[in-house]
Amino acid sequence: MRILKGLGSLIALLVLLVGIPVGLIVFAGNPIPSWDEVMRLTSVPDYGGKFFMGTLLPIVAWILWGTFAIGFLVELPAQLRRVPAPRLPGLRLQQQGAGFLIAAVVVMFAGVSPAIATPSSASAAEPTAAAAAVSSTITPAAAVEAHTDTAVAAEAPTYTVQDGDSLWRIAQQTLGSGERWKEIADLNYGVEQADGWSLTPENWLNAGWVLTLPSDAPSGASSTAETAVETTTVEKEVTVVSGDTLWAIAEQELGDGNRYPEIFDATKDDVQPDGRHLTDPDLIYPGWVVDVPVTVEATVPVAPPVETGGVEDVAPGAGTSETGADAGASSHVDEGAGAQADVDELAGGAVGAIPGATTAPGAADDATTGQEPAEQAPAAEQAPAAEQAADDAADTDWIDEIFNVRTAGGLGALAAAGLLVFLGVRRMKQRRDRKPGQRISMPEGAASDMELALRAVENPLGMDHVDHALRHLAAWAQETGNALPPVYALRLSDVEIALYLDAPAELPAPFVEVSDDKMAWSVDPEELPPLERVPSAPYPALVTLGQDLGDAHVMVDLEHIGALNMIGSDESVRGALTGLAVELATSQWAEDLRITLVGIAPELPEALDTGRFRHVDNVDALLHTLRAQATETERALEELGVDSIEQARSAGLEAESWTPEIVILGAMPDEQARAELADLVTRLPRVGIAAITAGELAGDWTMHLDDDHTAQLQIPAAEHTLPLTPQIVNAEEYASILQLLDSSDQVVTNDSEWAPVDEVTLDDLPPADTTLRDVEEDIRVEDGDADEWKSILHSLLPAKSVDVVATPVDENAEEADEAAVDETVEEADEAAVDETVEAAVGVAVDETDADVAAEAPEHAPEAATKEPAGPVRPIVPLRGAPYVQILGPVQIVGAQGPAPKTPATSKTNQSVVQRATELIAFLALNPRATAVQVHGALWPGKDPHGGAAQQTRNSHTSRARSWLGVSPAGEQYLPRVGAEGYRLREEVRTDWQLWLDLVGEDPASAPTANLTQALRLVKGQPFEGVKEKFYGWAEPIRYEIIAAVGDAAHELATRSLRAGDCANARLAAAVGRMVDPVNEIFWRDALKAEHQAGDSTGVERLVKQLESHLDSFEDGYEAEPETQELIASIRRRDAS
Repeated sequence: MRILKGLGSLIALLVLLVGIPVGLIVFAGNPIPSWDEVMRLTSVPDYGGKFFMGTLLPIVAWILWGTFAIGFLVELPAQLRRVPAPRLPGLRLQQQGAGFLIAAVVVMFAGVSPAIATPSSASAAEPTAAAAAVSSTITPAAAVEAHTDTAVAAEAPTYTVQDGDSLWRIAQQTLGSGERWKEIADLNYGVEQADGWSLTPENWLNAGWVLTLPSDAPSGASSTAETAVETTTVEKEVTVVSGDTLWAIAEQELGDGNRYPEIFDATKDDVQPDGRHLTDPDLIYPGWVVDVPVTVEATVPVAPPVETGGVEDVAPGAGTSETGADAGASSHVDEGAGAQADVDELAGGAVGAIPGATTAPGAADDATTGQEPAEQAPAAEQAPAAEQAADDAADTDWIDEIFNVRTAGGLGALAAAGLLVFLGVRRMKQRRDRKPGQRISMPEGAASDMELALRAVENPLGMDHVDHALRHLAAWAQETGNALPPVYALRLSDVEIALYLDAPAELPAPFVEVSDDKMAWSVDPEELPPLERVPSAPYPALVTLGQDLGDAHVMVDLEHIGALNMIGSDESVRGALTGLAVELATSQWAEDLRITLVGIAPELPEALDTGRFRHVDNVDALLHTLRAQATETERALEELGVDSIEQARSAGLEAESWTPEIVILGAMPDEQARAELADLVTRLPRVGIAAITAGELAGDWTMHLDDDHTAQLQIPAAEHTLPLTPQIVNAEEYASILQLLDSSDQVVTNDSEWAPVDEVTLDDLPPADTTLRDVEEDIRVEDGDADEWKSILHSLLPAKSVDVVATPVDENAEEADEAAVDETVEEADEAAVDETVEAAVGVAVDETDADVAAEAPEHAPEAATKEPAGPVRPIVPLRGAPYVQILGPVQIVGAQGPAPKTPATSKTNQSVVQRATELIAFLALNPRATAVQVHGALWPGKDPHGGAAQQTRNSHTSRARSWLGVSPAGEQYLPRVGAEGYRLREEVRTDWQLWLDLVGEDPASAPTANLTQALRLVKGQPFEGVKEKFYGWAEPIRYEIIAAVGDAAHELATRSLRAGDCANARLAAAVGRMVDPVNEIFWRDALKAEHQAGDSTGVERLVKQLESHLDSFEDGYEAEPETQELIASIRRRDAS
């Protein structure tokens, strides 16, 4: 449609600018009359109309053509240069017409390029819930019957329209909400104005019109507004070009990017050249024209002030300049958004408009669907719940965060997610094998950068959605006796999953038919019901070939298509084959798959030891194996009485998985082997063998690689090609991936100088020493885990008879803590209390502890002469300057400035808060960072010197600075960037730094009081709960913290067990299991503490939880021999 509109506009321009003058010259000649002809006309009538037709009409035509040509000449450079075109008096229609045609042509040549970032369209609110946010859509309703009751009109308040006014702005000024624009429109449709015109459904306004307002508008709204100030707002038109954002336009035209909502409000009612409206401040297209409100002196109405978050500009610093700009609407134009064309091409032309934003509750993805955004009702008609949802959406959208869907080298988001899952399993094994004092190996250099790049693009949620959708189909087919649909391709976008079939089929709800021939279906992943049982993956050979123009992942089922031919340069083909191999080896739905590499990536089978890989050099031996497999498959299908593997996989609840074999050839074999392999992969029915080859092997599925970034997929069903960005693993990234995987397979290192003592044996355990605490505080209830944990939580409170190294604590605070413990335990679920463990740690250290303390000492105090027998209150206060909590959920505690606000709602913008939190946490752990380091950490994969890079950094830094606030001495906690780079003042510390003050590098030499206090700082796993794709830079420090906290917990547990202090032993074991549950040493510490306390019920509860935890790794996964022996010994002793 975009191309058709562009071509039509181009033809129209040629006709208007060239065709008309040529026609006038040919048919009318020179229309200017001679003096004699003029004189003759004054004395002789124009018989036959010769003068009228041959002179007067051509002259009028030339004048009209000239005015249009002038409008064209004014609009053309303005639109190409993205500057406002001057308004020519009397030529408004000509300019608008020329601008419309030029914009359509610009869009055709530039490509529809959506700007998606602030907030991400993938997380936008539902249309009905978004009307209260800045991105509300205003769609005029059909014209209603004009109001002709003159008596009512005379009594109603009125408003006189000024230049630059819109219905939205008038409603905001006079009624307090722009959302009420339709009420004004309904009152004025068809009412004739002084100039003879009237308001129509197109909602054009002329200056001087007098509009009737709703009865609740303030009386005299017009006159009051007119005399409020001596300025008026007029609108300059700016044409959007590739790379533009509303933020950037506001920054350039208005001098302040924070004013982007004004542009949005002024433009949202305009019909754009492609027929659409601006509905999302973060989704604009090249060729669109936006209205920029600029102020000139006059006496006209003004809008009420709009809060912009209070972000102050930042003066340039040494080395890096800061503007303090708000990134609330910063975004980038992602080149190419012809996703609907991709959908049609992928479906072979059978697919109509697949619902995008209209079917997904969370987004309006024009870039993915090519659809117009769904119409929205005005907010006045919304239910309160919808209004609240709109506010929530405005608060939680992620500003200026468009993450790449592939790494710089070309590896896609799904393959990245699979690699990181594999890496996580490897590291879990390293942590499981780690002994106290050891550290797991971590990547360095290029390998570390590669991990950061993978984390920046991974899409584990998308991987889960695809897996869920496919297994839902498998379960449906097996339970109903239907055959699996013959899927040959799948398209994963931000809002839906689309399936393309090579034969008509009926799919179950919530799949939606999107083509009349029933060969294309889509589903919103959020609507899929949970799986009651998990069948085998029905399409294990599904793999990503690349991303289409809308950045949606295009996948094909290799098993179904049989052969995929790769054509291109050796380097590009090798990279594409490697990328496919990596994804197949780590795919979540490819658990039943065999991959054979021939002449390509020989290191991968060992590096990615998933059990799916093998590398062979002997093609003849491979063909012998494949022949036997094909024969066996055909025999099995015949015995089952089915025609295809798809039918076999849906043959009842006990259906086999039918493992396919995928052969990836880096070079074409000899002619005989090539012919035999071609026969195997093209047999019908398919026999579970597919080949991806460098060169043409068989079939019509061919991918032409123009280079590493562009490819054309030839689809037999479509009879044309689909443009893709191919999935590639280039040589540099391949080497980095191998290094990364190698680091996760290395043995742990002994970096710590601490030499831990051996674990305490049961024979070493003394009886629990009840003299160390008042008996009245040891509330022991035999029945029920909740009562048992109530006792444990009470035991974590300070003992009255203990000498502590701590600041004095008010008894009222102790009573409050005890009350909090009682309340928490009574409300807690039995399993939740122990599984999270946080109740056992966090309740004892109430949040109010941090609020009653003074500034932290620089160094931890020496140990008391008498070691405390139980936990004590923190000796390191956490109040004064803001501090950063990373030992658990990441938080900024004690920020002195106002939290960032969302201009549309004046509520705290949680997305900005969370991004500012990450920046502050990074600077707290990486002082004096450079701009490149900051950008690489928070926006990995993005060019730190790109066009919007500095603006983005400055915006976040400015907001974080404003939020942190200033010290009592008036100094900013986040100083302006200077020669020392990005940094925080020394007073702003992290709880990890406080931990190090208490424990140091050697927990064995730390006083017991310090270990206890340090453990009470821990609220959960380090950096717990951070949003996906963020904090990738924190992985190394996260693992260091896990190891350090674990070592300290084990040290305290060992000391406490030897001293008979089961309360402290329980605390230490609980914290250890919380931060590193995969390491069984903490489970053993907990079992010993329960045994020392004489609590056999507690022992069995822990054993049950350990078994459940191990089953989460793998069904039937067994505990370590030491743990099994300990459990057996405890049971024997309890039984005796």
